Amino acid sequence: MSTKAGYTEWQLGLYNTRTGLIIDDDTGKCSVLTANSPVALTIYSDDAGTSKTNPATFSNGIVRFWTADTTTSLDLSIMTAKGQAYFLEDVTPSMHRIDVNPDQRRFTLVASFDPSSTPTTDTGFDFPAQCLIGPDGVGLYVSTAVGTAGERVSVGILASETGGDSDGFMKSVNCETTGNKSVLPTMATKGTGGSTADQYLSGNSNGNPGALVATVDYGTATVSADKGGYVAKRFVTDGTAKSLTYSTHDTTVAGYIFISYEKLPSLS
Repeated sequence: MSTKAGYTEWQLGLYNTRTGLIIDDDTGKCSVLTANSPVALTIYSDDAGTSKTNPATFSNGIVRFWTADTTTSLDLSIMTAKGQAYFLEDVTPSMHRIDVNPDQRRFTLVASFDPSSTPTTDTGFDFPAQCLIGPDGVGLYVSTAVGTAGERVSVGILASETGGDSDGFMKSVNCETTGNKSVLPTMATKGTGGSTADQYLSGNSNGNPGALVATVDYGTATVSADKGGYVAKRFVTDGTAKSLTYSTHDTTVAGYIFISYEKLPSLS
């Protein structure tokens, strides 16, 4: 059956690269984004314009949706039910296959963030159990900056889930300027003209790591003995604290969240 004028149909399936067969996945997610932009596209469940939730959910390993026919290419961010994450750029309607390597262990989830008036926004992506996340694996890219002081974005796990922490990955990331943002602590010098021995652990003006991935004791500029300390942690998901969220109140800020992780073997 042909698609009605005004709409374009998109259909993609998850295929196991070892067996060549389609994967039976009924809970994986697919975020549909404007090509080369973090802005989520409006998608439909049919060519009659019936609304569809974005991210969309796979059914029997297939995701199917429609867009306005003015959309000729788009980007997809995908996380399968087993936690394999892929970011596909410049996808066209003729592409129908997503290859999933069952032996791959290292992944990077890309989630978009955009203006929100709610305290916390759920990205729609849920980590399954046995995903190992560290402070060096979290980052953020601001594509649309605020330009005014004070606007920040925090990233974590939904606080209402047992073990969740809404700024547990990244805390108060600076969105005043565009670009990649590091959230590792920095060293500062006590007073003026001090040596390396006079340095102390200072907060990063771009943002700081959250409590799920680091324990940080910031030093004090005016106390010579208080240099502070930093201990990196590895957060292992348990399937309960799982929903990736972000927090912002600005009406213009937008960009991408990057969470790199290792999928540990399931030994049960």
